[in-house]
Amino acid sequence: MSGKAVDGTAAAHADTAATGLALPDDDGRLILVKELHGHSGCRLLLLRERDCDAYRVRKISGSAGYDSRLRDQRHKQCEMAALGLPCPAVLKEGLLDGGDLAGRYCFDMEYVQGQNLGDVLEHGDSALFDTVAGSLAATLRGLAATTSGCLPPGLFLDKIAAIAATIPPCLESGRDPGRMREAISETATHLAAQDWSGIPASQGHGDMTVENVLRRPDGTLCFIDFLDGPLNSCWLDVAKLHQDLQGHWFLRNLPDEQRSGPRGRGLRIAAAKLAALLHSRLHPLWPDLHGRLRVLTQFQLFRIVPYCRSDEILSFVLQRIRDIDKDATFP
Repeated sequence: MSGKAVDGTAAAHADTAATGLALPDDDGRLILVKELHGHSGCRLLLLRERDCDAYRVRKISGSAGYDSRLRDQRHKQCEMAALGLPCPAVLKEGLLDGGDLAGRYCFDMEYVQGQNLGDVLEHGDSALFDTVAGSLAATLRGLAATTSGCLPPGLFLDKIAAIAATIPPCLESGRDPGRMREAISETATHLAAQDWSGIPASQGHGDMTVENVLRRPDGTLCFIDFLDGPLNSCWLDVAKLHQDLQGHWFLRNLPDEQRSGPRGRGLRIAAAKLAALLHSRLHPLWPDLHGRLRVLTQFQLFRIVPYCRSDEILSFVLQRIRDIDKDATFP
């Protein structure tokens, strides 16, 4: 797990027991350095062993109801490691001992220093993109080797219907700027009318965004923040990457003037280059994916809708779903 993005808190310099964030066998050996920034609602702590410079990350369930999902995510991370997918090693798991979060599930994992692929797109060059595309393709080919049959189309239709029936947090007050509820319904109807047969069932990361792929200092990739659930497919992992590379989800937090200005244009060009390089490596493996990738990417973007906490983000997601149909750069 990378500590690249942090919330700016000062180093705590207190052991986990003193901060109420200890596992029973910590024995005062682990010092809380700082809290890291995450997106899942879980807490992420950077810890250091008291007598050396060894670091780890502790991921704590965001609520008692989320405990089972975090257990599933830890299990998936271990499965991915067993398959040879480069990811942080899981060190231990358990229930917190003492403090306000006593009994909350958590697990410790290796701390991985690295630059996420969003930063690589901003600061890298074409030669670097080629290397990254090759590493991504090798990982996806490894996941493809676990394919067994196809996902039932009903899984996709059920997910689309569930999203359409969910009111995003930003619209819970009854407001509906820009008739976004109607846009959600229309998008759901469009997606439900697509062909969802023939999508391979395989092991998969589940949330392979550019933020969840790190490039270590030695150039190798490391994958973090695995997502649990029944929709596991190497094709969906490719679509999740395209959620960023073609759907531009990773640009969502840029101010409008930067997104439409030179910085945003440069990032979109870099993302399109990486998408094209990745496609050139994956097309021989999955020639049928080419005609399905637009809709799969739209589906992945649609899955964000129930988590949108601002009108701006929801509007951005719905617009990008529409724009993908007109995107001439799509592989």
